[in-house]
Amino acid sequence: EIERLKPLFIAIHCQEVGGKSYEKSMKHVGQFVEELGKSERIKDYDRSLFVLDENFKDLSSFTALGNIYLLHETLTNVEVWNFKSQQFQKIDGLNVYSNDLDKLEIIRKRRFPDDYYKHTTWTRKGHMRLRWKIGNLIIDFVNVHLFHDASNLMAYEESPSSFSCSRRHALEQILNGIENDNLPSAPLFIFGDFNFRLDLRSVVDILCPPDNDRYSKKKTKETLVFRDTDNDDKAVLTIEKKVFDYGDHSVFCKNNGEKIRECDREADYFKDRLSECPRNFPPSYPYCEDVSAGTTYMRTRCPAWCDRILLNNAAVPLVKHNSVSTYTYDVMGKNVCMGDHKPVCLHFKLPSGWLDTNNGSSNNNTKPGGKV
Repeated sequence: EIERLKPLFIAIHCQEVGGKSYEKSMKHVGQFVEELGKSERIKDYDRSLFVLDENFKDLSSFTALGNIYLLHETLTNVEVWNFKSQQFQKIDGLNVYSNDLDKLEIIRKRRFPDDYYKHTTWTRKGHMRLRWKIGNLIIDFVNVHLFHDASNLMAYEESPSSFSCSRRHALEQILNGIENDNLPSAPLFIFGDFNFRLDLRSVVDILCPPDNDRYSKKKTKETLVFRDTDNDDKAVLTIEKKVFDYGDHSVFCKNNGEKIRECDREADYFKDRLSECPRNFPPSYPYCEDVSAGTTYMRTRCPAWCDRILLNNAAVPLVKHNSVSTYTYDVMGKNVCMGDHKPVCLHFKLPSGWLDTNNGSSNNNTKPGGKV
């Protein structure tokens, strides 16, 4: 995608740095950074910034978040904000930060407090913010990883679920913190794994309508099963704590999930503060992690658009600024295995006048915008 799109500024937000078994796998992160830095495919990006939260021994602040930024050699007028000195500073060469991030002055990072999420004793979920100046544009990037649904059965019982309410509270706190700090407001791109889920009760009502006598329901303490009485009482949907097994999972992919899209409501709560480009792709989670089945959903969770790129009101004109579409919003690796999440990518061209690829500022409003 980098070779095809040729962006001048690249922002990559990772969650679960080191993987699920981070105690064993974190040692490989350094090799990944080294290999990426030597890659011929990014040889034209002469400056880079890696902020990787690897310190899993400090459970009070560990988030496993990773923010990676690559700057093209033609993009000379770029600086990052120092939250302590309250001024922008240049970035030169390769910069990798992975230890003592709480002392790193160019980021604001926070692990969510334990009382934000009452369904586990500890979580590494959190957020990380950097502020950049790209040409004439000041812009905030926030990496976020919100809470998951701990149980499909619990999610089905409530609408909205307690998990959804926890995510709403956490995201609300992030936005309030940014909007009420002492910095001038700026366009904000907040992206990562929001863990937004479909309203499960509504999904089930679509798949197995309660007013249709064709479907019977049987519930035990650990299982909920819907059967088709017109087809030898065959089970069409089984829900357990970590099982969501529907007979025809293609319904979640067909027409980019059109049938169940109305059940995607979590972002609606923030519609006055955050926007999203049209999501013309199927749910980004949970894909099979078998390399030979990269287009198949696992039957563990109801597929959902967990991975998103959201914009505050000030950022919208940067992406949608004329009648001709100048952006692409899509998942990456549609036909190959990318893990249980498909990465989501937003590529756009800044409006004229915002970006100056030479030293100093430009007031030439006819100058083409740069790609991000």
